[in-house]
Amino acid sequence: MKYTFDESGVGFNYYLLSFLVLTVVPTTLSQLFARVSRNNAPKTKKHYTLKQRLDQKPLVTKKLLFIVVGWAAIAYLVNQVLNTPVEPSTAWDPFDILGVSTGATPGEIKKQYRRLSLQWHPDKVDPEVQEEAGDKYIQITKAYKVLTNDDAREMYEKYGHPDGRQTYEMIIALPHWLVESHTSPFVLAVYGLLFGLLMPMFVGRWWYRSMRLTKDGIYNKTMGLFFKELKEGATVPDILELLTASTEYTLNPGYQPEDDKTIAKLAERVKEEVERVSGEAFLRSEKYPSDVAYKVKVLLYAHLYRVDVGEDRLREQQQIVVIKALHLMVGIQHIFEAYSWLQPTFYAIEIAQMLVQAVPQYDSPLLQLPHINRDVVEEVSFRKPMAASIFKLLDLEKSERRRLLHCLPADQYDEAVSVMNMVPRIFLQNPTFKVIGDSIITPRAIITFTVDITLNGVNAPITPVTPKAPKMLVDADRMDLNDVELSDSKDDGVDRLMANPQALLAKVPEVYAPYYSLNKHSFWWLILGDPKSNRFTLSPIRITDLSSSKAIKVQFQAPNSPGTYALTMFLKSDSYVGCDLRQKLEFVVHDASELPYESEPEDDISEPEADSLAGQMAQMRNQQAGGGNQPDEDTSDDE
Repeated sequence: MKYTFDESGVGFNYYLLSFLVLTVVPTTLSQLFARVSRNNAPKTKKHYTLKQRLDQKPLVTKKLLFIVVGWAAIAYLVNQVLNTPVEPSTAWDPFDILGVSTGATPGEIKKQYRRLSLQWHPDKVDPEVQEEAGDKYIQITKAYKVLTNDDAREMYEKYGHPDGRQTYEMIIALPHWLVESHTSPFVLAVYGLLFGLLMPMFVGRWWYRSMRLTKDGIYNKTMGLFFKELKEGATVPDILELLTASTEYTLNPGYQPEDDKTIAKLAERVKEEVERVSGEAFLRSEKYPSDVAYKVKVLLYAHLYRVDVGEDRLREQQQIVVIKALHLMVGIQHIFEAYSWLQPTFYAIEIAQMLVQAVPQYDSPLLQLPHINRDVVEEVSFRKPMAASIFKLLDLEKSERRRLLHCLPADQYDEAVSVMNMVPRIFLQNPTFKVIGDSIITPRAIITFTVDITLNGVNAPITPVTPKAPKMLVDADRMDLNDVELSDSKDDGVDRLMANPQALLAKVPEVYAPYYSLNKHSFWWLILGDPKSNRFTLSPIRITDLSSSKAIKVQFQAPNSPGTYALTMFLKSDSYVGCDLRQKLEFVVHDASELPYESEPEDDISEPEADSLAGQMAQMRNQQAGGGNQPDEDTSDDE
């Protein structure tokens, strides 16, 4: 085998062009797609918004520069490929040279050779074409000798060459100048830069990041702190206090208190509001007394109790703290789920609701509505205690609802009612427990639990859903392939989601969250558990694509002993306060003896005939098993 370099450079150009297309095109598509998603206008009015520089990337970025340079290189290489002449390589064919078929006889070959010799002999052509005729005559003579020689013809037909097997020539897609002696130092320098510096650097950065962060993007040190400090009896204040000690805050210089007087004044106002609303004391944590933890706690409680921080700088830091806290709640919830703690998991979900809506624990859900403050809530609760929730207030007669909210001007009242209709109302239908293929549930059987969930609202028309086989659906909000949910819809949107992450979210209602600076879609948690034992029956299921109706199907193992078992099904929103549902369920586990008798299937396999090979082998096995001492009847008769 012979190796040669690509002298024309066409092969090398094709290689570079393929590499650039495979890298530049996806990068360009992702950049265009990201631009479209960032330009989506929010559908809800934001009271607090981050500065524009935090929401948009600079015009000139490394990614954009790579795209521009990449497309310029692609255009140059395409031009080089189109304008570089390539000589076609054709195999030497004696039959083609003589103009005869591959099965021509020696007589036909000889006759054709004579005719061509007379036509192309140098002595019989004009002087101006003698050189061309000489070359042609040499090829004709060579082809004639090969085809009239039996050995040479056999070699050609077998190996494609009259001299037999030849060495293969492999062309290396590198131009010759790249390996010449005067360019070798530069080539070695490039190789050293790529494989000796850049590659180890990128691998080291990836390894360092993987060692520092979990799959959810949370510091391992933070998760270690959560794992150590979280207990089954943790309360909402305990969890909020633990959040303030996260490494995400302590390592960020932006959270360091620059002006103690500003934080101290804000802390005084937060303390007054907390004590006035909830009656609880707001103090610096004794367990996490650092200045950073105290500042984060002040900003978090200022957000929950809607205390204006006053300065744009603090407002910006506050929103970053809230966004990071909502992210950290993912890790806390994972720890609660690992221990199967039911009530702490509820607290984790409720803290997410509190952070999104800026409503403290046990406060009125009506505070999620625009223009309704605590004074309005107190008046509504005093005049109509039964109308303390959004849905009960919405179900009242228009005149009575207007009378309760008489303090609001007409335009503010209309906006509040409009938001009431945006808040999702969930209905649960047909919850069933069954074992597929059996009429009853027996111990340790696999129970299939199904339930229909319907979202009733102006933005989500009701559509029927037929239960299908369970599938996995990617959570589109965080786009984390490790956080998935069970879905039973045949077309659950996973293909559309992977092709266009915003396509599925476009149908999911957006959360009305004016105190949360980012746009968010409404998701739900379905939980089956026993409040008495404070344990799950199965891990919580996150429903990310509920836009109208959905049938959920999950499986778990039945208890070990017969009896009647009670479970409670919870459906909790991750964004709205006061929209959660709770329903008690029961199922009966019967003794396995109560299953209907199933007869054994008949054996239709007939005995082999005695004179067949199978019959003779069966007879031999019987004899080896003990029947060999019995005399053969035919033998006895002969004797």
